[in-house]
Amino acid sequence: MLICLTGTPGIGKTTIIKKLIEHLRGQNLKLEGFFTEEVRNGQGNREGFDIVTVNNGRGVLSRKSGVHSSFKVGSYCVDINQFESLAIPLLNNPQKLMVIDEIGKMELCSEKFKGAMESLLNYPDITIIATVPLKSNDIFINNLKKNCKN
Repeated sequence: MLICLTGTPGIGKTTIIKKLIEHLRGQNLKLEGFFTEEVRNGQGNREGFDIVTVNNGRGVLSRKSGVHSSFKVGSYCVDINQFESLAIPLLNNPQKLMVIDEIGKMELCSEKFKGAMESLLNYPDITIIATVPLKSNDIFINNLKKNCKN
């Protein structure tokens, strides 16, 4: 089953996911997944995003500078290698409950991520709670949203 949280940027999807993870941990439920977190500099300006796993692994998802990549989303360079090194093992060895924040432009720069997500969706006994953009022209995201439970 796929449960999707949608909304415009900054509305609180990641905040809800973090609170959900904290609550589920308190219930001693087995879960796996990741969320994305803003990285800001000393002046409060956004420098990029990190991927943070449910079990507190952390890596660079994107940065405005310091990451050399052919994958760009806006002014951010996406570090596909770090993202895949954290996200793909989680998706390939799923728990009954998976939390994924987010399935967006940066994450979809990775073909491995798309493939792992497609495989994950075929598990009949896994519940996936994911955040997806409210509006998207991406075929993958729009197909995914058609499979979401309301």
